[in-house]
Amino acid sequence: MYGLMRTAGRVLPDRLMFLVMKNLAGINPRMPLKDRDRAALAESKRLTFGPRGRNVAWSWGAGPLIICMHGWAGRGTQMAPLAMHLAASGFQAVVFDVTGHGESGGRRTSFELFTEDVAALTRRLGRDVYAYVGHSAGGMCLMAARATQGIRADNYVLISAPRFPYPPVRTIRKLIGVSDRVLDRCKELFSAQLGSTWHDISQGAAYAYRDQGRLLLIYDHDDPEIHHSDGDKIAAGWPASKLIKTRELGHHRILWAPDVLDNVTAFLQPAQVQGV
Repeated sequence: MYGLMRTAGRVLPDRLMFLVMKNLAGINPRMPLKDRDRAALAESKRLTFGPRGRNVAWSWGAGPLIICMHGWAGRGTQMAPLAMHLAASGFQAVVFDVTGHGESGGRRTSFELFTEDVAALTRRLGRDVYAYVGHSAGGMCLMAARATQGIRADNYVLISAPRFPYPPVRTIRKLIGVSDRVLDRCKELFSAQLGSTWHDISQGAAYAYRDQGRLLLIYDHDDPEIHHSDGDKIAAGWPASKLIKTRELGHHRILWAPDVLDNVTAFLQPAQVQGV
């Protein structure tokens, strides 16, 4: 596919090539459901939300509400180990599939849909949110949704979240090799979906402090997709933040590493609220 796209990039005018890129940008393969996912979901409560109930979510436990959002091309069950760990510690933890992912409807997705879906789930649950937890692009989008969708919590946890949407730009540049003009239009598209300009979003606008709560950041030194220095830059702008760095967990295994689960749960314990 990438070879065909590279050929198209050489022969199509920039305007048409951008339209092709825009059309393809929102399509991603759905991650299959694994046996361990089915076992976790069997212990959860299923609910729907969003337009015509197209989105699916799952809940474990009872107590202060924590909403967990997966990353691009992921699915909610990736967050199930953390959700179950939190539920065992006295929280209600909810995971969900963003539009175009997992069991949720929709053929296409976008950063904007990430922000809209987490806000729609928040309204559906009808409770104050104690904490939002996001992985990868899900973390970036939920932080942007504070400004674009008005969501708010006293606590945020970001795991391997990019400071701005450079991963898709890097992929487009490396694997497709479009012109700088097409790449600039792709940057405009991605930043607009996050309610910003490329200049502002690349300076970390999605993570502006806004006098909002505590922040835990977890990054892995060996993550091939997100550079761990993003965590340092985000933490520098949050007075009440804690940064943890791991090794040899990569971009996905970090979501179910025992030490990571323990660190997130410990950070979110109510007794610790005044300790950061």
